[in-house]
Amino acid sequence: MRKKILLVTAIYGRHDLTRIVLAYYAELKRGFQMEMLCVGSEGDKSRQLAEAWGWKYIEAPNKPLSQKFNALFKESQHYDYDFMVLVGSDDLITPEVFQYYEHSVTKDTRHLLGLKDLYFYSIQKNEAVHFQGYPSPPSPRTIGAGRVFSRWVMERMNFTPWNDEKVNRGLDSSSTNQMKKRGIDEIAVLMSQTGGIAVDLKHPSISLTRYEYLHSHPRADVAILDKAFHCMNAVRALKYPEIFDGSKTYNVRMMDEKRPDFGEIRQMQGKALLDSMILGKLEIVWDN
Repeated sequence: MRKKILLVTAIYGRHDLTRIVLAYYAELKRGFQMEMLCVGSEGDKSRQLAEAWGWKYIEAPNKPLSQKFNALFKESQHYDYDFMVLVGSDDLITPEVFQYYEHSVTKDTRHLLGLKDLYFYSIQKNEAVHFQGYPSPPSPRTIGAGRVFSRWVMERMNFTPWNDEKVNRGLDSSSTNQMKKRGIDEIAVLMSQTGGIAVDLKHPSISLTRYEYLHSHPRADVAILDKAFHCMNAVRALKYPEIFDGSKTYNVRMMDEKRPDFGEIRQMQGKALLDSMILGKLEIVWDN
């Protein structure tokens, strides 16, 4: 029997990138017994964005972030799931990681599970680095992207992993500390152990962790991400904000070999172009 998964995220601003990420998971969920829940802070703008891609939605103030996430986790008690997976609105994780979780976590698992490492991708620079994890000792720590909370862990934490803390930074550490107080340890696994990968996409505007801070980590081949995520063309195009002007028309070369018009150049308007780039492979002809 397939495990019941609840996928949760929090959104605010960066609507172009958020749309790509929400759409990616809307497609990924087809291979799992999964529901999706999102918390936002911009009223109808956030709600419409989430619901357009099949996410259930709740509203909460954006600050303090720890309490916004608590509101999200508290809402999860109304859902039937074996385990919950937390992703950021700028995180992409391959299906293989979720399959690993399915085989590794039950409803009664009494520890936190997550990834130790992931890739960071700079949209502005079209570069990637391999973040190899937080320093240890005292023990390996999980990163925020893809953390797994069993139903037992959530009930143990009263569905509020941040308790009454009011912080906007260091959310991974603060929730880890709160769980340790309740006797909940964490296990961090490498991407290579799961057979999949995860990437944190650094938007040209603001991210919680700036890509520039990660320069000491080894450079990664962007082709790894292109192979794993078909939406990378749409992600890369965020460097050019004018693409998302729905009233403009663009020349686009169809690069999905499964399409009958593969290799042809067609004209598309901004919104349709973005939707197609999220779900397929397209190349923009900039010089025409």
